[in-house]
Amino acid sequence: MPKSSWTLACSMTCLLVLAESSARGADPPKKPAEQFRLEYPAAYKKLERFYTNMTMSVKQTCLKESSPVKGQVTYWRFRGDGQSFRRDNRKYEGDDDSASVVVRDPGLSFAAKRKSASEKYSFLWKERPAPVDFDDSLCVFRSQSLACAAPFCTVVGRTVADLIAEKNFELVDASRIVDPGGDLVKIDWNSPLPDGRRCRGRIVFAPDDCWALREMIMHFDGLEEATGKVFEGCLGMNVEYSGKRDGVPLVRQVRTWGEVKAGRKPIWLYEATSLRPGPAPGHDFRPEILGLNPDAAP
Repeated sequence: MPKSSWTLACSMTCLLVLAESSARGADPPKKPAEQFRLEYPAAYKKLERFYTNMTMSVKQTCLKESSPVKGQVTYWRFRGDGQSFRRDNRKYEGDDDSASVVVRDPGLSFAAKRKSASEKYSFLWKERPAPVDFDDSLCVFRSQSLACAAPFCTVVGRTVADLIAEKNFELVDASRIVDPGGDLVKIDWNSPLPDGRRCRGRIVFAPDDCWALREMIMHFDGLEEATGKVFEGCLGMNVEYSGKRDGVPLVRQVRTWGEVKAGRKPIWLYEATSLRPGPAPGHDFRPEILGLNPDAAP
């Protein structure tokens, strides 16, 4: 064999060996379900830490035709300790300029209201020390103003982490969705409710955006104990983002909707009008900031 041919043959053999070695050493792409289980816990903590350590204002518009309340502005404040939040509600339509405030804090939890801008706040209730059901109360308030938690919460205000931690939770399927902004991951799940009703759903995440939630649907069906009627329907939400801060996508707007046999109808539109990272000062969670005496009776 001519020397040049022998050299070329050796070179090709070396390249093939290197290619095979590289192929054996390369990590195969993770399946969506495996990727979700491995990556989501850390991403969830990052999202929750960011969105419970900030101040946000949200314009809320009720899209239900029958609702007498069409719009309000909600201001959220978090102290960043995982135990304190404050929510202010103010109407932005009509002549109603009433306002209400709810504070959950280990030192003193309370709610206050004023009928107009010219009147002073008065207590509706207060509790000292704060009740132990902090997570439950935060879940309720989040469900009423989803923009402050949509990246990591379900449409009913529970966190995705709580959902997948349920002992009856079942991840049925996981698949990739090709998207111009980056591949998404869709998971389908089942999680029977304690009252016997079935609950199942679908969540679409953006793995490249800290696994922020993009879409979700929750289906409910079965006998409703409170009414004795069989209920079947679903709730859903779509989340849009604009920009990032420290790798965390910033919520721009959230739309929620409900669907029963009669069809799908919109419920709420939440639009984030401002977001300031970092904890709110401690005095924001005290009744004195509203001109209230903490020792006064409700």
